[in-house]
Amino acid sequence: MDASLFREELGPAKPARSCPDDSVVEKVRIDRSKADAFLFSKVDARAAAWLRLAFAAVIPFFFASRNIGPPSWAGDQIARIYESFFLTAGFDLLVAFLCVLLAFGWHSRATAFVLVVLLAPLDFVDIARQSRHVMLSALLSFSFVQSDVIRFPWTSKAAVIDSAGPAWPIRLIQLQLTVLYGVNAIAKSNPNYLSGDALMDMSLELENFRQVLSANVIHFGMLSVPIAAAAVASALMEYFLASAFWVKPLRWVVAISGIAFHFVLTRIVHIFMLDYATIFLYLAFLLPLVTRARSAPDRSSPQLSARRQDPPILPEA
Repeated sequence: MDASLFREELGPAKPARSCPDDSVVEKVRIDRSKADAFLFSKVDARAAAWLRLAFAAVIPFFFASRNIGPPSWAGDQIARIYESFFLTAGFDLLVAFLCVLLAFGWHSRATAFVLVVLLAPLDFVDIARQSRHVMLSALLSFSFVQSDVIRFPWTSKAAVIDSAGPAWPIRLIQLQLTVLYGVNAIAKSNPNYLSGDALMDMSLELENFRQVLSANVIHFGMLSVPIAAAAVASALMEYFLASAFWVKPLRWVVAISGIAFHFVLTRIVHIFMLDYATIFLYLAFLLPLVTRARSAPDRSSPQLSARRQDPPILPEA
């Protein structure tokens, strides 16, 4: 039978249709690859050791019990616990001892976590509460980094061991800094603040303001700046600091700008140690902590991620 009869009966052949989900699947694959690189790239062991030493150096400073009292909400029993343990010189010595262990890399993850638990009650005292909260959250994230794979970053062993586990704990610290600036910037983005009215009211009501801004200007030595201009500049700077740290070539410029910004703030208002705690978080961006993985990131465990090797090549039979 002639094949043309079948073609007439069945009609012309329909062109093959491409699957409409191919582009979606490819986009999902690319997005997942980017997320893996963001969260599970390797942490540089040498940089992690430097950050561990920095934490060990500043924790006693931020959590010293001098010149602070029990929380204002504490009852008699809780206040006695604070006064007899958490606010004593003995407690300060215990914290310093644990920080020495942390500096030497002695079971650093467990030591950092014990410090978090031990220092948590001091997060409730009234003085410098925000700065302690920032440092405690950062230390908790850092307690998941294998920073003890090398003890000291200047040793020759540091050149051999290149990974301290996956990057997600460092990303948490970086995101903490972004949220800190971002929330402040959003809170300032309202007509009452941008007009300078909120700053004038706070300078009259709050004791930690160094200047009374009733004359619609802020004085910096011989320089006088309109309050509205200073308020707008403050909000824009915090938006800049919240986002620009993620642009790697700009990080040192952003850090210098941030330090200058906080220095100017100290001329206007005293916010205890929050300036120092915020600037400390800059290290999460400035140190070369996160490195590009040469192979696909391993999400199974920090240990496997740090020690992943290519499979051996078997000889041909």
